[in-house]
Amino acid sequence: MKIKANLIIIAFVFFAGFLSCTTNEQKMDKSTAPKKIPFVETKPVSQQDIASDINIVGTVKPNISGIIKAPANGIIEQLMVYENEKVEKGQIIAMLNPRERISLIAKNKQQIQALTDKINAPGNASDSLQQLLNRARTDLELSYNMFQRIPVTAELSGVVSERWIDIGSEVSEKDKLLEIVQPTSLVIKAEVNEKYFSALKTGKKLTIKLSAYPGEIFTGTIALIYPKISETTRSVRFDIKLNKNIKLLEGMMAEISLQTQLHEKSLCVIDDAILTNANKEHYVFVVDSQNIAYKKMVELGISSHGLTEIVSGINLNDEVVIKGQEML
Repeated sequence: MKIKANLIIIAFVFFAGFLSCTTNEQKMDKSTAPKKIPFVETKPVSQQDIASDINIVGTVKPNISGIIKAPANGIIEQLMVYENEKVEKGQIIAMLNPRERISLIAKNKQQIQALTDKINAPGNASDSLQQLLNRARTDLELSYNMFQRIPVTAELSGVVSERWIDIGSEVSEKDKLLEIVQPTSLVIKAEVNEKYFSALKTGKKLTIKLSAYPGEIFTGTIALIYPKISETTRSVRFDIKLNKNIKLLEGMMAEISLQTQLHEKSLCVIDDAILTNANKEHYVFVVDSQNIAYKKMVELGISSHGLTEIVSGINLNDEVVIKGQEML
């Protein structure tokens, strides 16, 4: 019995030692096993043309328009046209009763009324008063013909876009009456800081969005660049003509995308790949064929639509980390 008990103890000790060795081996295997590589997403560096652009706001305005003004002081007796109506050059659009004519007629009428009242008064009837009344009536007829009503004519053909008067309006000489525009001359007028002057070329195509046509994208062509820089705003004005025939109204707002730079065959990465350190230096992570990630300092160029040009620091087809950089 004693021999059997000793054998059991020896076997237990051996088994315990075996378990201990196995556990130590497992610990060694775990400590020496390679760590799992964090999940990241990469994308090769591409070579492509990249352009930078700026967005500016323009307004639809006519190149040919005219303001019809009052030729004299007076009252508008007739108005022949209203907003959105077509007119031809030379067409009479209103009749103006001059203030002198109105004043003279009113004065003669008052004189006639006063003489009539005197004649009708008891005991005042006389040949002299009747002669004065007859003369006043003659003067009234003369006053109607002495100052004629003045016709107001259109100075150009087009459409009435704005009106500042109604029948019976009292106006002074040079007051604005109507605005006439030629719809075919409507363009998008815009201006940009003079530092972008070199980006403006007659015939250059631009992308246009109009608030009046949400969701639609149009193209336009620079039709005119004005030969003067504003001394107050330091900007240059230019006109854009739409390449599609659509209905435009004066005052419509347009958003214009102006390409300011174009770099051909540039190395580009998506913006998400670029990180910035505390010193405002830029860097990316590049993964080699052994799945090892390296931090690369880079110099940036222009950016456009989610892409950025890399001037130096990486090579074509380098696998750049675009997602999961925080795990590295």
